[in-house]
Amino acid sequence: MRPPRHHKTGSSPNTRSTVLLTLYLPLLCLILASVSLARASDLFPEIMPAPEYEPDEVVGIQMRALGMNNEPFDNAGIELTFRFASPDNKSVTGPIERFQTLFDNVAYRPMIDHAELNIGEAEIRGEMARVPVLISNENGDKAGYLFFLSRQSTGPHENCWMTDRVIRVTLPGEDSTIL
Repeated sequence: MRPPRHHKTGSSPNTRSTVLLTLYLPLLCLILASVSLARASDLFPEIMPAPEYEPDEVVGIQMRALGMNNEPFDNAGIELTFRFASPDNKSVTGPIERFQTLFDNVAYRPMIDHAELNIGEAEIRGEMARVPVLISNENGDKAGYLFFLSRQSTGPHENCWMTDRVIRVTLPGEDSTIL
């Protein structure tokens, strides 16, 4: 039986594999990350306030985004919701890092990853609107909200409906002391 051959350079096939892996692994990771980012941007198009959105549509965009908050990336739904917050709202709740903490509150936590969404008819009076919302989680627990919106008269979102505030509505049989 012959002893195993050794290459004169002293490098075995395993050493070459290790060197190749060390050289090309970072490149492979970069390529995979680029593919992943491209897919994420395809799944999450840049939805921005626009004059053609009616108040109930704005609320629908916000609530659907919150219903799948971490798709395609962490807190994507909260980020989209913040885009549709009015300048007055943002002056109180912003920046985005502070806005995200609002959803840690027991009153607003149910909005994140809710299972069912029902948006009521918008009540529009001039440049102001109210939109009722009822959501439920996978266990059937319900939560009600009332969105207050205004049509912006100036700035980059002129003529766009944007959310000024949202309040939790106590539903029949719900303990209002926890809100």
